[in-house]
Amino acid sequence: MKQLCMGCMEPYDDRFDVCPHCGFVRGTPSAEAYHMDPGSVIHNRYLVGRVLGSGGFGITYLGYDMTLEKKVAVKEYFPVEFATRMQNQTMVTVFSGEKQEQFVSGMKKSLDEARRLAEFRQTPGITQIFDFFEENNTAYIVMELLEGETLKEKLKRD
Repeated sequence: MKQLCMGCMEPYDDRFDVCPHCGFVRGTPSAEAYHMDPGSVIHNRYLVGRVLGSGGFGITYLGYDMTLEKKVAVKEYFPVEFATRMQNQTMVTVFSGEKQEQFVSGMKKSLDEARRLAEFRQTPGITQIFDFFEENNTAYIVMELLEGETLKEKLKRD
């Protein structure tokens, strides 16, 4: 049987625990307790893999669209100063009071931005937005996965 690697989303024989494509070890937990576990499914459609990056307002995961059978990037709205997540859970817990108000406002802005960017489908130089939705007490944007060197890596190299 074949399985998808949570490190690169390439199929490989499920008899092996290490992906022959990227070396990801099956069952490797997330680096941070508040990250979703590789193998989580959101929106009954997107398989979540390893974390690609994170910042002040979100976490970007490697993902796989199980309907279209293609790799994607999944950006989760997750400002760590306003929310947390229990290990092995997908549901986000938002802090109360003013932090909750800021979280909700930021989540709305995130979804509005996704809606505006989605209007630029097929525009060269702009990442394509495939889907956006609310789930697990937060918001997600599913977008085109662009593989290669990051700007930070390029600047360091040059």
